[in-house]
Amino acid sequence: MVSRNGTFDPQEGGRVGAFCVPDDQAPNGLIASAIDRTTMSTRISVTPSAPTLLDADVRVVVSGLRPKQVVRITLTLLHPGAQFQSFAKFEAPDDGVVALAETPSFEGTYTGVDAMGLFSSMCLLPSQRFGSVLSLGNVEGLLLSYQLHVYDEKGRLLGQHTLQKFVLDLNVERREIAAGNVRGVLFKPRGPPEKRFPSVIDLFGLGGGCREHRAALLAQKGFAVLALGLYNYRDLPRFNTRVNIEYMKESIDWLRSQPFASPRCAIVGHSLGAIVGYQALVRYPGVCSIVALNGLPHIDCTVTMLEKGRPLPSFLFRNAHVTHAKHEGNVSFYRGMWERILDEEADEVAKYRIPLESVPDDVAFMVVTGEQDETQPYKRINEELVARLRKANPRRRVDAVFLRHSGHMLDVPHTPHVGVAYTPPSYWAQGGHQYLQCVDQRRLWPQMVAFLRDTIPVHVSPGSKL
Repeated sequence: MVSRNGTFDPQEGGRVGAFCVPDDQAPNGLIASAIDRTTMSTRISVTPSAPTLLDADVRVVVSGLRPKQVVRITLTLLHPGAQFQSFAKFEAPDDGVVALAETPSFEGTYTGVDAMGLFSSMCLLPSQRFGSVLSLGNVEGLLLSYQLHVYDEKGRLLGQHTLQKFVLDLNVERREIAAGNVRGVLFKPRGPPEKRFPSVIDLFGLGGGCREHRAALLAQKGFAVLALGLYNYRDLPRFNTRVNIEYMKESIDWLRSQPFASPRCAIVGHSLGAIVGYQALVRYPGVCSIVALNGLPHIDCTVTMLEKGRPLPSFLFRNAHVTHAKHEGNVSFYRGMWERILDEEADEVAKYRIPLESVPDDVAFMVVTGEQDETQPYKRINEELVARLRKANPRRRVDAVFLRHSGHMLDVPHTPHVGVAYTPPSYWAQGGHQYLQCVDQRRLWPQMVAFLRDTIPVHVSPGSKL
């Protein structure tokens, strides 16, 4: 449920962070009325003025206002398939200048002082299909256009401004990969062919396909990243019932064989992608670290992974389990069901643990948990995992990151929160606070980048075992 100020109240449940609720006194910003000619002194400036990377901050300033004047600022992202909006109200200081980095919002989809608050509190417009997510697809040449509108208390438009963000930096090259069975898109910094870059395989979860934006942004930070399709992509299996674990070995070997690649690579995986990454860790050499974003350290039957053509053993649901899932309208919440399973059948679930304690001592872990995840009780699961890893090898690097306000769908900075995701034919509650999860993501991103830089060796060390 979205409260009057547009933020998600986790106590209200229901349609988690579904829609942005526009203020009663102003239009929703999609179709702006003519600018009031009596307010021609109002100016909107965005710094930098040129398009910026998706994960980069910008400075938004509205000037030429009257002292104490109340204004409402909306930010609208119009993108094919899903449109999002945020809003905030401000009282202009004595100098008539509202700077988002300095002036507090007293009402809106966020409150307080936050330079990027409008970007971090965007939610679906009511006109959009419930459960829609921001899907960026091929990022080459992609420009995201955002509209800023400023209204007075009577809903009159005082000014408007369009700004743009991009995902693929000019200094990053993009190359589609079809090598053997490997299917994906490679992103790497431009440079001399003999230069090596710390290398990463990037994996997403349910829905399949090949999502490029995280890999492209990591490449801008100096990494060579293979955004790897797992299923529902090109000629790969359409469904997640045929994810072959040997496919990961082929992908790891292919990346490591490239002249620009580091001798060992890291894996970044979200949800199913993290589970597949965990499976690769315990089987194949050449992986130095993993960033696991809300990934299970055991196998259940929601996905079928194959090894040598045979399904890996997994914990099986019974009809009695499903009765403990919660349904509100057409939205399903599975966290409670799994809490019950772990309470009553912990020993049975433990039989299907991935033996992560057995991976080589120098493999580092970053285990990231959204504490408000509604798909699984990840806080409980990952606290146990981290404890096991540290007990098994106190010298191993294990970074545990618990995001208090976040749900399942963790993503890069300045992407809208996803409280409910539609994966036909189901609506899945993902959890998380509409605004504060996006703040969590802004803090997580540099931690991920630093971890990857610290744990990927670019050159072979004498005596190292690859």
